[in-house]
Amino acid sequence: LSEPHVNRSLEFITTVGRMHYMHKEYLYVAKEQFRYWQLFVQKKYGISFAAPNPQHIDKLATKAGVAPDIIRTILEASEQQRHRQSLKEAELLSYYKKLDLFYKNCI
Repeated sequence: LSEPHVNRSLEFITTVGRMHYMHKEYLYVAKEQFRYWQLFVQKKYGISFAAPNPQHIDKLATKAGVAPDIIRTILEASEQQRHRQSLKEAELLSYYKKLDLFYKNCI
């Protein structure tokens, strides 16, 4: 008998993320976290932040039940990262906390 198919995508993503973190590629990790956040928002709420505007922030805040300031801080941090060459570990952890606050409060 064959074994059931197991989706190992999350395991792979976690492994790749750890590898980049171990090599102190914090900016890459932050950009990937933002990309996954964008995909989550688009899939769950039908809102794309490919070209963000203030209306998207308010719309997401309403749909997700999250304060607009939380969303705004995520977008501002991500925009700042776009122009950076590197990121410090403390900055990555601060950014992660912003994303985590969104995930913990969204409905």
